[in-house]
Amino acid sequence: TDVIVNGNWKSQHITTGGREGSFVNRSAYVGRPFEMNVELSTIFQRDGDNNAVDGVLNLKRITTRHKDTGQYDLEVSRRGRSSTTVRSEAITLDDQTDLLGNTRIDPQGELISKILAPADSTTIKIKSDYPTPCNISNIDIIGNFRPYMSTSTQQ
Repeated sequence: TDVIVNGNWKSQHITTGGREGSFVNRSAYVGRPFEMNVELSTIFQRDGDNNAVDGVLNLKRITTRHKDTGQYDLEVSRRGRSSTTVRSEAITLDDQTDLLGNTRIDPQGELISKILAPADSTTIKIKSDYPTPCNISNIDIIGNFRPYMSTSTQQ
């Protein structure tokens, strides 16, 4: 497929050193932007029968493991504070480059981020608007749980 483009592309470093308008033959992405946005549901401590247990769950950190993936962002929003975003960086010793020339495909790895907030007031999102794939294989969340009995079940 040939794409004919008009305009000045100097800012994107794809023109050759010769006359104005001569382009380097290379691949480019064409299409509409798309943002993958996955919001994790509220996290609860559960018992052996998969019932929610009364108590306070304070989240400490989250670990996402990925395979053959590009960059993605982990956004944590806490009530009363501004959200923080951690970007995964897919860099290894034997990097492969994608079609844009960026090193962004990670054969396998993990991203660890601090949360430090109560589970009931925390929102965790995984976002990706990069042209590379996003493949999360596992998510681990570590926290401290303090059980208590609700007033309706106390005797």
